[in-house]
Amino acid sequence: MNPPPPTLSVVIPVFNVEAFIEECLDSLLKQDFADWEAVVVDDHGDDASMDHVRRVAETDARIRIIDHGMNRGLGAARNTGVEHARGGYVLFLDSDDTFTEGTLAAVAAELSKRPVDILIFDHVRQYPSGRRKHSKNRQRFRDAPQQFTAATFPEVLNALAIAPGKAFSRDALARVDIDFPSGSYEDIPWTFVMLAVARHISWLDHLGYVYRQRPIGSILNTSSRKHFDIHAQYRLLFARLDRPDVAKLVVDRIYSTVSRHLWLVASPVTDRIADADRPDFIRASRGTLWAIRPSFGSWLREWKQPRHAALATGSVIAYRSVRAVIKRRRKVLKALAARGKTHSLS
Repeated sequence: MNPPPPTLSVVIPVFNVEAFIEECLDSLLKQDFADWEAVVVDDHGDDASMDHVRRVAETDARIRIIDHGMNRGLGAARNTGVEHARGGYVLFLDSDDTFTEGTLAAVAAELSKRPVDILIFDHVRQYPSGRRKHSKNRQRFRDAPQQFTAATFPEVLNALAIAPGKAFSRDALARVDIDFPSGSYEDIPWTFVMLAVARHISWLDHLGYVYRQRPIGSILNTSSRKHFDIHAQYRLLFARLDRPDVAKLVVDRIYSTVSRHLWLVASPVTDRIADADRPDFIRASRGTLWAIRPSFGSWLREWKQPRHAALATGSVIAYRSVRAVIKRRRKVLKALAARGKTHSLS
C-alpha cells in the first residue's frame, strides 16, 4: 500500500552543486515540520553532488531521487520534479539555496487556515561576503488584502518573478498546466503566468528562503550570449498570457515591467552582456518590446519611461544618453544626501 501523499513536496533539481548541496538538504532536514517529501532530480552533472544526496536518501525515505537520464537543464528538471511530486502543495528549492528554520511549518500552518493557489513568503539574497540583502516584499505587501489576485492587487507582479519563495497548490498547477521552458530565464514564462491566472494568492510575512548569489557558476553572474534567451522567454510569456482567464490590466502591468528587466540585463553594471554584444542586445530589445506589446496604447504609454523609450528605439546612442543622464542624477542625489538634504530632484 502506498503511503498517503504529504502536505508539501519540495522539488530540488541538482546539477554541479557539490559545494552547496549539503547545506541545502540540511536546511530541509532540520525543519520542525515533518510532513514533506523532497523530489530530487538528478540532472547529471559531473561532480559528486548526487553522491551526497544518495547518502542522505538512504537514511530518510522522504527524499526521493528521480534520475533525469541526461543533462536537460533547470527548466526540464523542475518539470520532472513537479510530475513526480505527490504533495498537496509544491515548493521549489534550488540546490544552492536554503530554507530558513521553521519555514515549512509556517507555510503549512498558513495553508491549513487559508488554502490558496499561491502562497508567497519572503526571501533574502546572500552574497559570498556573507552580506545579506533583504527584499522589498514587506513594504510591497504591507497593504495587501488577506487574499488577492494579480488583478485586484497588481503590485504582486513587481515581486521577484521566480518559482522559489512560493508554495503552489497542486490544483492550480493542474489547472494552468504549463511547463518551464528550456534556456536561461526559464522562470519568466512560468511564474508570471501562474501569478496572472491564480484565483487566490496570499502573502506570508515569514523570511523563508535564502537566495544564494554565486560569484561563478550562475548565469546571472556570467557574461554570455545566453542572456539573449530573455527575449525568447518574454515572447513565450506573452503568448501564454493570451488566454481568457487573464485580465487585460494584468497583461499591461506585466508589460510595464519588461523594459526595466531588459535594462538591468543590458547594463554594464551587471556585466551580463559583453560590450561587443550590447548593441545587438539593445536592437533585440526593440524587437521584443514591439512584438509583445498588448496593444499600441500599452506600448505608447511606456514611452514616458526613459529606459523603455531608449530600448524601444533600438538605438545605442539613445541608450547611452539615457544611461548618462541617470548616472548624473544619481551623483547629484548622492551629493545632496551627503550634505544632509532630503529633497529630491523634480
